[in-house]
Amino acid sequence: MKICTPCAPCIFGLFLIYFSSCTAPETTSSAKEEIEQIESEFAKMASDKGIGKVFEWFAADDAIIIRGGKGIVGKDSIRIYHEARVDPNAKLDWYPTRIKVSASGDMAHSYGNYTYQTLDSAGNPVKSSGNFSTVWQRQKDGNWRYIFD
Repeated sequence: MKICTPCAPCIFGLFLIYFSSCTAPETTSSAKEEIEQIESEFAKMASDKGIGKVFEWFAADDAIIIRGGKGIVGKDSIRIYHEARVDPNAKLDWYPTRIKVSASGDMAHSYGNYTYQTLDSAGNPVKSSGNFSTVWQRQKDGNWRYIFD
């Protein structure tokens, strides 16, 4: 499993999306609607099939996720990471509150709030919440996949 520490190039990439998002309204509007739809499908699949499956499914081959302050690099490593943490009681809910699209319409950044729920060892509910930040890239086949989460 590849692991990295969040680095300047990753963080810089997020900001490039914001600073390059001046384009024709119809291009960004269409891509924004597509990301809203993908995020909705992502959340539904997480509820239906489990958190690990969905993070593998929507990942680009070279995606990076940051968990516990460390980066997990690549779709296979993301799958391995989640397989080791299967929690049948876990539930993850989220919805983007802001979506920005690049000028070229092939990259996007979604940001919003999430709630994670599970049970502790005594069976008591445990709930945490926070913010998420996901960078999406349109792939050669036209599908959106996240490259950073």
